[in-house]
Amino acid sequence: MSSPIEEMIAAWQRATPKQQEIAFNALTGQAPLANQQVIKYGDIAKRLGVTKRTVFTAIKNAGIQTVVLPNRTRSIGILVADLPKLEGGQQ
Repeated sequence: MSSPIEEMIAAWQRATPKQQEIAFNALTGQAPLANQQVIKYGDIAKRLGVTKRTVFTAIKNAGIQTVVLPNRTRSIGILVADLPKLEGGQQ
């Protein structure tokens, strides 16, 4: 008779990478970004007519959370849903 831990390890090894990602996100409480759009810093700067440095400062001052992809350390931008918070602070 195998232990629950052994059964869980066996199930994990049989799972596809997509199934592993879904399980990991569920266990860690991370919401997947599949249904959310991300806008890059350069695009934000062009839209607002400012430099990227100004965008970084505004994001920090507004307390907007940046988007970091799995297995990466650098952020790639912010969620499009957070853009009105940033535009409101710029005008």
